[in-house]
Amino acid sequence: MPSEGATTKLDFTNVRQQAPVHVLMRSRKAAIVKLPAILQGEARTRFLQGIAFGAVATMAIGFAWGGWVTGESARLMRVSAETSGRMSVLVPLCVAQFTAADGALAKFKATGPYSRENVVSEFVKSVASTSMDYSFAKACATGIETEIAKTAAKT
Repeated sequence: MPSEGATTKLDFTNVRQQAPVHVLMRSRKAAIVKLPAILQGEARTRFLQGIAFGAVATMAIGFAWGGWVTGESARLMRVSAETSGRMSVLVPLCVAQFTAADGALAKFKATGPYSRENVVSEFVKSVASTSMDYSFAKACATGIETEIAKTAAKT
């Protein structure tokens, strides 16, 4: 350890100096980083073809067997589930309103199976602030038919 006030001489003779970038790249063909053998020549082509084939195969298997769906299909499934959930609550209310109306069951039984939705729409205008449309009227008509079948089986 040098004494206080003494100067030390630093030796920089063994320090390697960095060469400028233009000296390192003397020719354009000289590569600083070598690519692995799998990414050179024919092997590179086969490697990239394998990646592409694997991606396509993954997507095909995912959509066919994996349960993958597009955004539009997911939206349609959501709307369908929402509608069926709403119908499962509203149809019994519709059936109750329809059977409570005077002369509704007699007219329902007298009409053919293809125009019963119109009879339901005539007697029930809305259920729980949901207006009657064709699919709702058809579901309600099916519920009324089931209710009539249950009543007939009891007697």
